[in-house]
Amino acid sequence: QVHNTATSTFTFTSTATPTKTNTPTFTPTTSTSSNGLTYQVVAYCYTGTKASTTSLTGNSGNINWSTDMPWQDVTVVADAFMIPNTNNTFSNGGAKNATLVNAAHAHGVRCIVSLGGGGQDGAFPTVCQSANRQNFASAVTALIMQYGYDGVDIDWEAPNTAPQADATAMMQDIYAKVKALPNSSLDGKPRTLSFATVDYVTNIYNMTTLGSYTDW
Repeated sequence: QVHNTATSTFTFTSTATPTKTNTPTFTPTTSTSSNGLTYQVVAYCYTGTKASTTSLTGNSGNINWSTDMPWQDVTVVADAFMIPNTNNTFSNGGAKNATLVNAAHAHGVRCIVSLGGGGQDGAFPTVCQSANRQNFASAVTALIMQYGYDGVDIDWEAPNTAPQADATAMMQDIYAKVKALPNSSLDGKPRTLSFATVDYVTNIYNMTTLGSYTDW
């Protein structure tokens, strides 16, 4: 008895072993407008007391700026807040001034002053007016130099309280005067102007223009 057996032919092709590609290492590029990084990790330092570990509203004593602050995790600390007044003076709303500047610089971190804050920004609609903003910009730079800050942060949060053109022009004037200051004593780089952002920030500034007159 004869059995017909079907046969199949297989062709094997040799292929090269894939080469493993290593995951690239992130290397930040330098920027002449900040502290050498293309991004900033900013810590707002408000008042000088530590949060409580047991209460949402309490505190657990004064901050030790040498041991309580994670300096290695931030690039900038914002000293919050100095509150602008309509006569180009500032009231202290929690800022530590030279105490925080000196602590930050001792750890190689920039320190900027934050002006305003939610509910504390009522002077901006006045100081941004055309007759006032140059004098206000000069007051801002004098404050920077008084304490040795590395820049300024404008924390204007209330929308639709002034014409957008005036608010933007104020930022342009501050930017020009900040950039005319001597470079930072910490790293020898230009001092910066930044601003706090909220979801309605376009109701305060012209963002297309502002991008050329702020650092971040």
